[in-house]
Amino acid sequence: MGTRVVDVDQATHAVGHSIWLDGPRETAERVGARGYAYAPYAHVGEPVAIVPHVLILYVEGLTSIERVIGRTCEREEVGPGDLSMQSTACPSIWTWARPIEVLHVYISPAHMRHMAQLTFDAGVTGVRLHNQLRVTDPVVAQLGFDLIGELRTPVQAGADVAARAIGDRLLVELLRRHADVDRSDRGAAAFDDDVVTRLRRHIDAHVGDRLELPMLAHVAGYAVPHFCRLFRATFNQSPHEYVRERRLEAARRLLATSDVGISEIAQACGFADQSHLTRCFKVQYGLPPARWRAHS
Repeated sequence: MGTRVVDVDQATHAVGHSIWLDGPRETAERVGARGYAYAPYAHVGEPVAIVPHVLILYVEGLTSIERVIGRTCEREEVGPGDLSMQSTACPSIWTWARPIEVLHVYISPAHMRHMAQLTFDAGVTGVRLHNQLRVTDPVVAQLGFDLIGELRTPVQAGADVAARAIGDRLLVELLRRHADVDRSDRGAAAFDDDVVTRLRRHIDAHVGDRLELPMLAHVAGYAVPHFCRLFRATFNQSPHEYVRERRLEAARRLLATSDVGISEIAQACGFADQSHLTRCFKVQYGLPPARWRAHS
């Protein structure tokens, strides 16, 4: 059986539901939240995974619930105040017998890692939220209900600020008791091989697109400030410098292997225009593109 990695909306599309709380989307700086009223559901087909870590707070209704992860099948009875947890990109199959109302709290891997670094005052190479089908934790559950209260009254002064603060406090509690955190010495921290490979592939595949810091940080799974520090420690240059080098290398390959015009190459490789490519290319390779092509 294969696994599909889908976004949050795709994951809930097949489930009969209505939305009773449409909170913020998860980002590298804050948790996301959405309240669903679900009809009974039985999953059919391949497992599905989503990128964010997810915390589920059961708000209304009692039901039996089943979850399959790999070869492990869990069954529990859940009701208001209970919690379920699932780590990032974890393929699973869910089934429940009766209608329920839940709050989903979505946590981007970048924000989870950033909060882990602040919580433990250490470099962090990975965070895994525990895959638990039924958890009783009154502190985390109350923070979930507090988050609902703030998000349901957005016109109240400071509601968004309070919701952000509750989300961060909730993350600290999850990290303390419901997550495995891989720590490293702050001074020696650098990207692991998987992150380096993921970044290189993404940049090379999108060399002609706008490669902005927030997107690169999201691909790596870090908040922007820590991403920039680790990037320089790993590559000995800034993300901007590395991206420019990859764009120049892509342009050089096209000059050497094709008859495509220089203006088209500039556009295909992410430069503002032909003159921008020419300036950067001459600095890197000692000749402007046309002369380099003639001598290659």
